[in-house]
Amino acid sequence: MRYKYLKKIVAMFLLCAFAISFSVIGVNAADTKLGSITVEVNEILQGTQLKLIDVADYVNGSYVMNDNFKDCKVSFDGWSDTSTAKKISYTLEEYAKSNNISGIVNEVQSDGKAYFTNLSADKVYLIIQPDEDDEYIIQPSITVMPYMSDNQEIYDVNIKAKFADNSIFSQSAVILNKRGDNKEPLAGATFSFQSKIYYNNTESIPDNTEKGSDAQGNYYWKSYASDLTTNAQGQIVIKKLPFGTYRFIETQAPIGYVLDSTPREFTLSNHGSVKLENDRYVRRAGTIAELTVVNTKEIVDSSVPSTPTPPIKTSDDSNNTPYIFMFCIAGLLVFATIKSYSLRKNNK
Repeated sequence: MRYKYLKKIVAMFLLCAFAISFSVIGVNAADTKLGSITVEVNEILQGTQLKLIDVADYVNGSYVMNDNFKDCKVSFDGWSDTSTAKKISYTLEEYAKSNNISGIVNEVQSDGKAYFTNLSADKVYLIIQPDEDDEYIIQPSITVMPYMSDNQEIYDVNIKAKFADNSIFSQSAVILNKRGDNKEPLAGATFSFQSKIYYNNTESIPDNTEKGSDAQGNYYWKSYASDLTTNAQGQIVIKKLPFGTYRFIETQAPIGYVLDSTPREFTLSNHGSVKLENDRYVRRAGTIAELTVVNTKEIVDSSVPSTPTPPIKTSDDSNNTPYIFMFCIAGLLVFATIKSYSLRKNNK
């Protein structure tokens, strides 16, 4: 009987212990806060990748480097200063890239922002551009989450990215597509590329340049690039073009096609960018110029063979003059002999 009651007491004790431990775990889970980091870039960088890397933990009022960065000689003292934070960011970026440290990689969306959500709090994060684009280089930045603002902890952090060159916002790009009659891409076509330059009457302009005038004034066409050749996909791409008016002129057609030297003029007035996708250049974001130039095949006259057939010889074309002369002499001798014989016969 005693043993029976003892079993019940032990069972009730275990249930109470489980309930207490469960409630403690629940409270701790509820106390664990998550945050987010939104990086504002620009809509022209849609598709560009950004990497978020966990650098350090906030422990007992100080920042402690995690295992990935324990050998990185960086101090967070005074990092609230802008110039100091910038130096720390570049040092951490170089260390992260040279040691191939992993992180969360997200793309810039169509609204020009990259979003990182469900992040652990009480940490220092580094934001870098993992693969430096040949057009845009985003400066690295660091942030702590949460941070204090008006005596409140902010768990949703917003960062505005900075660029190495702000001139990108007054630049765009152009894609020229070279096609055949059946829309097949044509490689090997050569173009010159010119920009439209306005000038006043006091300025000197290069000799042998095409000039003109329009509503904006006098202009001439300045050589921007020459001998631009279409690639295997039949494309020519020019990036980082300042706003303005430009034109392509074909100078050499692909083999077997007719040259089309019609100037292809276009104007860039809004920023835009391109990207390589499946071996072809396409618009990435913003506004770009895209031109298509079609070449027709050369027409071969079927009535004129490419290799003329030599005439068939019907007789010997060698020099027969000596033989003809001999026959003539022999004929004259025969004639003279017959004539002489006839005269002698008549005289008898």
